[in-house]
Amino acid sequence: MSAARNTWEFVREVIHQLKAVGISTYLFGGWAEELWQLSAPRTHADIDLLYPAADFQAVDRWLRETNNIIEIAEKRFHHKRAMLYHQVKLEFFLLEPTVDGYVTNYFGDGYRLYWPSDALTHLALVDGSLVPVASSQALQAYRQNHHHIQLAYQYYQDHH
Repeated sequence: MSAARNTWEFVREVIHQLKAVGISTYLFGGWAEELWQLSAPRTHADIDLLYPAADFQAVDRWLRETNNIIEIAEKRFHHKRAMLYHQVKLEFFLLEPTVDGYVTNYFGDGYRLYWPSDALTHLALVDGSLVPVASSQALQAYRQNHHHIQLAYQYYQDHH
């Protein structure tokens, strides 16, 4: 893979490569908003991925064992991993399973976002393929709670 740009083909390849090593992710952020037609097509700075799992063990192993990855250490938190992969920033957000669905514990216990029950879905594309993607309800829940997440981050910075 020689892609150094954040193209749709690169996004699909990343999701496929992750799945091949046992890391199931769901497209989130700007790319997901574009797929749901909540925003106009545009250039994307990164690829945001929701990662439903108890912890980051599999992602951390992939980080250690894969070429062309540079971890962004200042974005390493309980709820997040970030890296440059073929010069494109990937950001993983941990969705921890609960009896009622998923929760993201931002900055350890700084803020908890309980995701809607339909947060993770698949979207059929024109070519007939299915893309794992955050639901429009999940994108809305994140937007509605973004201020609280930012406050938790500020608190974390002030106390660590």
